[in-house]
Order: sequence, then structure tokens, then C-alpha cells
Amino acid sequence: MGSIYEKNGAFHWRCYSNVDIKTGVPLPANSDGKILRTLQSVVLVRKDDALHRSKGSPAVLTLATQRAEEIASWEQRATMAAEEGKRSPNGNMLVSDFYERVFLPMMERRANAGGDTKVKHATITTYRRYWSGYLKAHYNGSKTLRSYEPYMGSQFNTYGGGVCF
Repeated sequence: MGSIYEKNGAFHWRCYSNVDIKTGVPLPANSDGKILRTLQSVVLVRKDDALHRSKGSPAVLTLATQRAEEIASWEQRATMAAEEGKRSPNGNMLVSDFYERVFLPMMERRANAGGDTKVKHATITTYRRYWSGYLKAHYNGSKTLRSYEPYMGSQFNTYGGGVCF
């Protein structure tokens, strides 16, 4: 639920959401890993003397309803992606943090689960050995998910890693 308000010659939509209400991109998690709903606003339309005279004008109300529905669909997609474990991590996260906080715990959950997605404990042991033996030094706690480029991995596999995957 949100509200319309007028400011600086325009009508704005204001609401709490766990996605960026301008782009639909899920907001980053806080240090506890929780995604918080934050108060945000977005311009709906500039005020004019024709269709958009007041915040109660039918055209303004229609725009607000459309924006609210769009935000609701973005939130639903973000929630479904998070539940499926497919939420994109923050690009500023270090690769080493991603491995320790996201990847490895997810693999351990899958190892302890049943069904088609079950991972063998031996696979996790192998992941840990590769990480400590080769990859941890390569990522050296300074490379972020956003800054790591494919050519870096290719060079590592070809020249510096001593192991090819």
C-alpha cells in the first residue's frame, strides 16, 4: 500500500518496498542477511492543467494504480527468487565472502536435503579442497563478484592455477 503526494510540481508515489521502486531491482541485504522494506518515492507525472490537476484526478489515480501493481509484481518475483535461492548477490560482495556465506551453505543444505537436488558430501569435500588449495589464494580476498572478469579465470586455469576444471 502506498500514497500519492504532490511536490515540486509533480505527483509522486510513496511506499515501503524491498525492491527499488524505480527499477524493480531487489534491495541489498543488510549485515544480518535480511532484506528490509524501505520507504521510497518515484515521480508519477508532472502536474498540468489538463488531466493531471490534482492527486485525486482519475489519470493520476490510474498511474498510481499501475505503479503499485508493477511494484507488487517486482516484489513477488524477488520473493520467489529468494525462496528458490536464486537471488543475485550484491556485486560488491567479495568472491571469498560469496563462497563462504552463500555458495558453501547452499551446497550443505542441498547435501542434507532429499530429492533430485541432493548433493553428495564427497562433492562438498572436493569443493573445500579446491577452494583452500587453489582458489582462495587466487581470489585473495580482494576480488568482487562485479570486478571478476571471465578472462581472469581463463588465465588462472591456463597459467597460474595448476588445475583445469
